Amino acid sequence: MKCYRRVRVVSSIVFMIVTLVSSVGVAGPPSRRQSAAALKMQTPTGTDGGVWHAFGGLSEGCGGDIEASALAPNGDLYVGGSFLICGDKPVAFVARWNGTTWSSLGTGVDSTVHAMAFSGNDLYIGGQIHSAGGVPVSGVARWDGAQWHALGDGVG
Repeated sequence: MKCYRRVRVVSSIVFMIVTLVSSVGVAGPPSRRQSAAALKMQTPTGTDGGVWHAFGGLSEGCGGDIEASALAPNGDLYVGGSFLICGDKPVAFVARWNGTTWSSLGTGVDSTVHAMAFSGNDLYIGGQIHSAGGVPVSGVARWDGAQWHALGDGVG
């Protein structure tokens, strides 16, 4: 069972709380979407002295708005939004944090990601997307860990 000592607000409102294997991350607020520079983490056991750190130890995080997040079964954190870089890695609107580094999901998608969720090991995303890894999609797509797939005719 995970027990969290405290969650402190990074800005005035927390709009996202993410539990990681050894940390908890928070971000906010929804009325003024923040980049990952506003996404902070702290170990719940206080082994880091209760200090909040820039997510991934990166001062810049992702270079744009984070709109959605999902935690993979293996503990990796996936984020989506309107950004083209996370840390020093080029990404396209969606990225993965493995606890050490950011990485892209293939060639990413062509526009803003607003929603994401896992079903098993597959990541499902939704947003203003028309292409995912070069595959034509209509608002929704699935990442199987290696490549992007359309979901039928999509949603629009």
